[in-house]
Amino acid sequence: MTLPPIHREILVDAPPGVAFALFTSKIGDWWPLDGLSVFGAGATVAFEDGALVERSPDGQAAEWGQVTSWLPPGEFSMTWHPGRDTLAASQVTVTFRAAGDQTLVVLEHAGWDVFADPAAARAEYEHGWPEVLRLYQAYTAPGRSEASEAGGTGDGKGFHDVLVAASVPAGRWVWRVRTGIGLGEGLLAYRCGGSAGFPPASRASVRCQHDKRLSKERLTH
Repeated sequence: MTLPPIHREILVDAPPGVAFALFTSKIGDWWPLDGLSVFGAGATVAFEDGALVERSPDGQAAEWGQVTSWLPPGEFSMTWHPGRDTLAASQVTVTFRAAGDQTLVVLEHAGWDVFADPAAARAEYEHGWPEVLRLYQAYTAPGRSEASEAGGTGDGKGFHDVLVAASVPAGRWVWRVRTGIGLGEGLLAYRCGGSAGFPPASRASVRCQHDKRLSKERLTH
C-alpha cells in the first residue's frame, strides 16, 4: 500500500519573497545540522548548481537532492536522498503563499516506496520535519533574520545594508532590490534612506528596512 505524503504547514512573519529567500539561500543558517545531517556538527549545507549539498569540515560532500522545479517566490521541488543513493530518492515540495502580512509555508514529502521500510522512514521524517520547520519559523521572526533577506548585514532592528544596482539619490524611496537566492533571483521591496553622490548604475550600499505593506507590489523609485 502506498503511504500518503507528509504534509506540514506553518505561518511565518514575512512576505513570500522573503520567506522563500530565507528558506533557500539561508538554509545553512537555520537547518539543525548537528542532529539532522550526514556529517554532523561543523558541516554546512547550501544550494549549489541545482542541488542541495552538505559539506563536512574536511571538504567531503554529500548531495541531499536535485532541484526539479524552481519558481520563486512561490514554490520549489526537489528529489530527496540525504546519505542515500540518487536512485533511492523521495520527493519534497515547499510552497509559499501570502496569508495577510504572513506567509503560509507548506511542505510535502512523498515517495516512500523507495525505502526498504517505507513506514519506518515516514515515521522518522514525521518527527524530523516539525523540528526543521520550527527552527526555520524562528529564524524568520522579525528582528532575528531580516539582515539575511538581501545577504547584507543588520543591526538587529530590522535595518540592514543591501547592494542596489542603481543611482541612490538622497531621501526616502522604495527600491526593488534584486537578490541572489541560490538557484534563482527574487524581487524584494525596501524603503531605503539613500545618500547623494552615487553615480548611475553604481553598486551602492544603502540602509534599508523591509516594508511588508509594499512587498506584494511591483515598485520602483
